[in-house]
Amino acid sequence: LEVTAENKGMKNVQKITINPETGRLSQDDIDRMVKEGDQYAQEDAELRERIEARNKLESFAYSISSTLKEHEDTLNKKVPMIDLKTLEDTVDEMMDWLEENQDAETDSFDDKYAELNAISNPILMHVYSADSSSDANNDDGEYDAEGDDEL
Repeated sequence: LEVTAENKGMKNVQKITINPETGRLSQDDIDRMVKEGDQYAQEDAELRERIEARNKLESFAYSISSTLKEHEDTLNKKVPMIDLKTLEDTVDEMMDWLEENQDAETDSFDDKYAELNAISNPILMHVYSADSSSDANNDDGEYDAEGDDEL
């Protein structure tokens, strides 16, 4: 392709020829860029998984903390103080751990989530099940620290 530019007032003429290969990437450059794109896509997916695991743990810990604060009176009546203290301490430890280990691996976040869930689930499930079943089953409302964690 040949392009001509002419300044009629000054009578200057400039010509430029554009070849099909000018300004184009070589096949090696294209292949390299595609390979880098695939590499970064994998790294991005791993980073996304790690961030999602961290957010899941952090959200769960905040949710439990909020539940403990909002329903303090109800929980004090239904759950032994030692279990509530254990749960509060565990949530605090998780929050501290999150602050200190922001770059931890996905598996670490998942392990901490499972740990928090294992401690909180029996306590909180008892509270919720006692609310819904106490009238129907004439439940005595006592908390069994050993379990009743069947779902």
